[in-house]
Amino acid sequence: MRDSRSNYSNALATEKELNDFLVSVERRAFKRSIYHVRDEDAALDIVQESMIKLATHYADKPIEELPMLFHRILANVTLDHFRRKKVRDGVLVNMSEFEKLVAAFAGCDALIHMAAIPSPGRHPDNV
Repeated sequence: MRDSRSNYSNALATEKELNDFLVSVERRAFKRSIYHVRDEDAALDIVQESMIKLATHYADKPIEELPMLFHRILANVTLDHFRRKKVRDGVLVNMSEFEKLVAAFAGCDALIHMAAIPSPGRHPDNV
């Protein structure tokens, strides 16, 4: 009887093969991530998230598909990092501008109240 593992094209990755694969690509994945994001902590997070996604969602795939899947996951997680960073940086910039405005008008409570009260003879809808 033939061993099911001898047919390489249909062989599913064992837990050991998956672990060996992740160990073999860890260093290159980190170098690739740090090249893109220029931040060691973010690069480590990206590689870790990519490895977890591969192990969680694709552990039942054939061993020869793991490199292609892992590099696609790594690229997508890197793009996700940049998307989140763009949103986070935009929110922080907007909040800092808001804080500057609040600080600038902190002593001007009377001006804020006057701006809310329409002038005599002028209706707020006709401004």
